Amino acid sequence: PRRSFGNAEHGYGQQGNDGDDGIAGSMGGQSSAECHITPTYTSGNVTATCTLKASESVSVAIYSSSGMMMWIYNTTLDTGIHEIECITSALNEGVYIVNVVIGNQQFSQRIVKYSE
Repeated sequence: PRRSFGNAEHGYGQQGNDGDDGIAGSMGGQSSAECHITPTYTSGNVTATCTLKASESVSVAIYSSSGMMMWIYNTTLDTGIHEIECITSALNEGVYIVNVVIGNQQFSQRIVKYSE
């Protein structure tokens, strides 16, 4: 299922710092989930495609290069493939980190937002 979430439902501009270096990867023991964040260079939205082997809590956040949380979405998803669309219309041009936490695993990807 595809989900789109905008700033009306989420906290833009909240302070936060994930300490991430912007490299995609996972943390934790067994790999029970996968996540791919695309595109990495965009003037539009970003999609986190998550594959879950079990029902898990999922958090998707976008951080500025200075560590400020710009967008966040928290949910619980069932087993399967899920696309979470991250609305970036309120973001200025620049470099951001998309951080996805699924259960005890973390996935991060650096993205570049530009204007057309």
